[in-house]
Amino acid sequence: CARVALDPAKPFLLYLCSSLFIARDEVSFVRTWLERLRSSRYPSLGDCGVLIRPHPGHAWPWADVDLSAFGNVVIWPRAGDMPLFEDSKTNYFDSLFHSAAVVAINTTGIIEAGIVGRTSFTLLASEFTATQGGTLHFGYLTTAGFLRTAKTFDEHLEQLDNELHHPSTPETLAPFIKQFVRPFGLNVPATPRVASAIEELARARSTPAREGLSIRLLRPVLNRLVMSDFRSRLTKTFRVRGTRVRRVYHTYRRVERFFRDSGRRSLLGQLPHTDLRISSDRGFLVVPAGAFAETKDIVYEAQQALARFDATAPPAGKNRKRFLQSVLDASTLTHESAAVRFALRDDVLAAVSDYLRIVPFLTSIQVFHSDTIEGVPTSSQLFHCDGDDVTQVKVFVYCSDVDAASGPLTVLDADATSRVQRSTRYWYRHRLTDEQVKHVVGAGRDRPILGPAGTAAFVDTSRCFHFGSRVAPGASARLVTMIQYQTPYSFMVPTSAQKTLPFRRLLVPGMPILQRQVLGE
Repeated sequence: CARVALDPAKPFLLYLCSSLFIARDEVSFVRTWLERLRSSRYPSLGDCGVLIRPHPGHAWPWADVDLSAFGNVVIWPRAGDMPLFEDSKTNYFDSLFHSAAVVAINTTGIIEAGIVGRTSFTLLASEFTATQGGTLHFGYLTTAGFLRTAKTFDEHLEQLDNELHHPSTPETLAPFIKQFVRPFGLNVPATPRVASAIEELARARSTPAREGLSIRLLRPVLNRLVMSDFRSRLTKTFRVRGTRVRRVYHTYRRVERFFRDSGRRSLLGQLPHTDLRISSDRGFLVVPAGAFAETKDIVYEAQQALARFDATAPPAGKNRKRFLQSVLDASTLTHESAAVRFALRDDVLAAVSDYLRIVPFLTSIQVFHSDTIEGVPTSSQLFHCDGDDVTQVKVFVYCSDVDAASGPLTVLDADATSRVQRSTRYWYRHRLTDEQVKHVVGAGRDRPILGPAGTAAFVDTSRCFHFGSRVAPGASARLVTMIQYQTPYSFMVPTSAQKTLPFRRLLVPGMPILQRQVLGE
């Protein structure tokens, strides 16, 4: 309690936050929960401590939240913390073990709390109907009597007060842990059992049931629908996993498209000569301002896009980061746009294709504006690798002068990144702090990319840890144009989606074959 700034004389409730999928606006819910907690008729809830632990993959909404008005409440660790190292594991364990009880909407932390003997409570709130009772795993937690649920706030608060006065014993949770977590014995790990079950299932043979005529006629269509949904789910599953698992998917896609991509492979021997070379060991290349004729116009067009941008409008698309705003409508880009002309340059495509060992697709052109946002670094302001592909290239063209205070793109080379990934057993949805990276490779290995407007950086953001947009108070905002190239084996470009690539509309008769392939032909 002293370490996290809670009153050591009072018991505390641990609120475990959920992922973005489960709770999109958990901050508002927690505010309401605290208001009801503090205004309840139970004195125990009026002054007990509350430790709110942000979900490590969804911590950014808590960056500047102030809950001091509720007293004896702390958000910690505010930037989220994946328990990968001894210190972070210890902090997580202590948060669970020393709490009087756990409150959550729907998170695996409920099971972990039970493992260390702490009972969890939840309110069946209407706004979370789909992500509580609507999920299969939530039912397992409740039917076993393991998770205490309440349909109203009054019932929920009464449960919490009773727990503070009459704590549950670990023995009451033991049956669920034995049945659900380690059903073959507490000393028998579950993972080998799961692996064996999957292998046994693969060997099993079943006799298909007899089908009516209508089903037989519809079977090809149904199979395609089922396989399409299965492939989509499988792709999403592989995308966030570790490096080795992702390579399995990448290899499968390469085999699947082997004949289809023969033309792309043959073009590698016909690439135009270029002095640009992205080192495979480093995974990135920095090119000084003035090296490309188009960059002056790219800077001008980005500044014009920023001038037209309505900052008061709700954020569109997936990017809802307040510190990194997309200010360009990519549908307005034409062949004459400087970013498009740069993206289709022979030497740029040659360098990118040679690095990726395949002629890629042009999948995105965006302009990002980053300004000062108070709070600790979060989301893409922390070290991460992009999960879009196993290997890809993003070209960042600075459209403003960028110094150390302007939130520069900061890159860790591919070799050092590989070491960190192995040490932390990195999954591609995780974010790592500076300290976690330094713990593995030491200080000074990361490279902040600084330079005047027009500086360009070619970065494999899937193989290189990177972060950006940490704009210091009072510093100049950062404006950057980002151009993205992905292989045909990307998690984001399944076979059925190739015809919907965003710049396929720019294909015109007579265009050189290299540019046609890059646009999606």
